[in-house]
Amino acid sequence: MAALKKIFGHTCEACQQGKAHRLPSSQHAPEVFGPGALVSMDFWDACTPHRHGGQRQVLVIIDHYSGYVRGFLVNQRSDAYLALDMYLNYARSHGVVVRRLHKDGAGEFGENSPGMREVLAKHGLTGCVTTSGADEHRQNGVVERANRTIREGTAARLIQAKLGLSWWYYAMQDTLTNNAFVPLRDSPSETPYSRFHGTQPDVTGIRAFGCTAFARVYNPTTKLAARAYTGVHLGKHPDKPVHRVLVKTEKGGLAILDTPHCRFLEKDFRGLSALG
Repeated sequence: MAALKKIFGHTCEACQQGKAHRLPSSQHAPEVFGPGALVSMDFWDACTPHRHGGQRQVLVIIDHYSGYVRGFLVNQRSDAYLALDMYLNYARSHGVVVRRLHKDGAGEFGENSPGMREVLAKHGLTGCVTTSGADEHRQNGVVERANRTIREGTAARLIQAKLGLSWWYYAMQDTLTNNAFVPLRDSPSETPYSRFHGTQPDVTGIRAFGCTAFARVYNPTTKLAARAYTGVHLGKHPDKPVHRVLVKTEKGGLAILDTPHCRFLEKDFRGLSALG
């Protein structure tokens, strides 16, 4: 075959149709020198409905300079512009101005969407958006790699915690929070969080996802009633200085308490059986 290629200077049509592969590419993401210089976004699909809301998809947005990742739960893909607006407002509130946005060729990201056009204009990003080719995941490789990290971390947490797949959103949020505090390979004194926000994160409250937790009861019914619920730790709240603890209510249902007053057994993973 090699000799025939040399003689005729081309490959036969049948070979082209039967053996087509992706062509190599030397393209790389442009070098960036500060937070907000370039961010990429893509959807991460959990396939299983969220326990509280039924959503299946998260818009993942990553800052190329810091590697800091945020995830926004959406009801449907057409709500991408709402999640993007929340991210841009969050970044601006921390002194970060996004100057360029990269996305894939999905229709919900298109500037033909009235909502997306409005958001881009509001934040001065009209004409500052680049798009990868349709079905070319490698052209959006930074966020695709982030999605893989999210999937692996979320799955590992659910397995260790002995929780069902419907609890994926809380495991995913814990994955994003903890990954933001891991020292950067090229600068061990920095983390994705510190590069993006300009301040070091407070890691004193990090506790194992899914471990048994004891959350304080604020209004016990009697003086001799238990002063703490036994529950399952669902991670730190991403935007509040509290922990999320899954507990069983007096009526037998399940509820999530947001509280800073809790203690943990970090080597005890009993899943929902810890609730009694």
